[in-house]
Amino acid sequence: MKAQCKRCGKLIAADSRGCGTNGLKNHTISCLKKNAEVGDGQTILAYSVDGSSRELTTWKFDQKTIRLGLCKMILLDELPFLFVEREGFQYFMRLVCPQFQIPSRQTIRSDCVQLFLGEKQSLVKFFQRRGMGRVSITTDCWTSLNNTSFICVTAHYIGKDWILHKKIINFSKIDSHKGDDIGAAITHMEQNNINILGGKYFHVRCAAHVLNLIVKDGLKEIGISIRRVREAVRWLKSSPQRWGLWEKVLDYLGDKIDSKKKLCMDVPTRWNSTYLMLESAISYAEAFTTFGITNSSFGKDLRERMYDDKPIGPPEEGNWVNVKKMISYLKKFHSFTQILSVTKKPTLHLFFTEMCGIFDLIRQLEMSSEYDVSSMASRMRLKIGKYWLEETESNVKMNKILYMAVVLDPRQKMKHVETCLKLLYGNARGLEMVKEVRDSIRELFVFYSVRYAPRPPSRSSFDANKENSSCEEDTYNMFAMSDDDEDSSNQTEIDIYLTDRRHKVPREEMASFDLLKWWIDEMAPTRQRAMSMVQE
Repeated sequence: MKAQCKRCGKLIAADSRGCGTNGLKNHTISCLKKNAEVGDGQTILAYSVDGSSRELTTWKFDQKTIRLGLCKMILLDELPFLFVEREGFQYFMRLVCPQFQIPSRQTIRSDCVQLFLGEKQSLVKFFQRRGMGRVSITTDCWTSLNNTSFICVTAHYIGKDWILHKKIINFSKIDSHKGDDIGAAITHMEQNNINILGGKYFHVRCAAHVLNLIVKDGLKEIGISIRRVREAVRWLKSSPQRWGLWEKVLDYLGDKIDSKKKLCMDVPTRWNSTYLMLESAISYAEAFTTFGITNSSFGKDLRERMYDDKPIGPPEEGNWVNVKKMISYLKKFHSFTQILSVTKKPTLHLFFTEMCGIFDLIRQLEMSSEYDVSSMASRMRLKIGKYWLEETESNVKMNKILYMAVVLDPRQKMKHVETCLKLLYGNARGLEMVKEVRDSIRELFVFYSVRYAPRPPSRSSFDANKENSSCEEDTYNMFAMSDDDEDSSNQTEIDIYLTDRRHKVPREEMASFDLLKWWIDEMAPTRQRAMSMVQE
């Protein structure tokens, strides 16, 4: 038995005993003439367009909706407006939707501008809606290939669902990456009275950017071992013929090379790319040695390359030992960067513990017997002191909000901050800094108390058995070093929170801790008001 399509006349097998109805269904979807005969107001069967599932739904042709979708495609994929007038696109659209009238590049440009203005107005209404809390602003600057500087301003806020959200609110050109020019791009925030306590805690330096500057400065003292690996990788990847010879060596060694990673070149302005280059190359140490034996031009060319008026040469056995050590040093910095680069959950409360680990690592490296390593660590220490180090007096560039965020982590609180500060600066200076942090957090709490007029505080207990935590084993050990907390009964909500015992978390649950979820699920409504400080 066969059925005939009323549109195109094609015969399709339709015997219910042998073929079923799948053939009819598939042809209904794919019939070439179905679009041409469907009226503008008639709905047809089609698959859902959200891409998340393959569910059948109804679809109706709409010129305006498709034009809007075309605008979004051009913006999302960064296509030129001329794309709509290219032959390939027009041919494709004639096949998939003959009814669609393709706009000109001038029209599509106008549509994109209108889409931008509409989205901008929607953002204004969104942030003006009732119940919108405080918004934190981050800026990201970069320079394009034609030496034009840009700034992107992103707003971060904690919604009523107590989930961290972000929205881009501005993207524009700036004269340079200097602080004055960046400040001029966001001066309207001052006029809207967004700052707290006159802007005392307004500016927090980007920790990932500071860390990048620290490591880049330290790597200026990079040794000959890393230079040799860098030049060897660059030599291999400079031509297809050389890479073909390299792959033959890998095939020859076979199972001796236990790595699936591809060799990658580093970028001088990005220290983490140097780490990734070394990490990928270390597994191929034996292959580099074999390649040097079978290809004499490899060693000859590398010996002709100079650095500081000395020949570089290919990497040797001792060089690979040094590279392995350097990877272990840089891994901590790389991990720190990854922790702080998360955008969908708060990371400020993790900063201080990781910073302490960085200070401890730098001190260990300074005591190394290897000159290259100790020299690198010394440069790092000088650089890190410019931004984060506090010795005899408060570093004006070190925002106390970094410490307060740690205090508002129920696993750490003031006791953990005190332990870390004493380890870093000694008991005397550590206690002075603890007092400064305590005074700062109380000052901020008083500001919010006056603003929101909280009810009289009530004590509540903390459940120590719930899932919590974040960081890894080093962080867990750091938390455990602090002494037991002391109980006291004070008058303010923040003091009640500080004197309650810290939240104890099993080691295996540390990586899954959600700070915001803990506050909304575990704390009484009065204590949630104290948490408002973390939204800064």
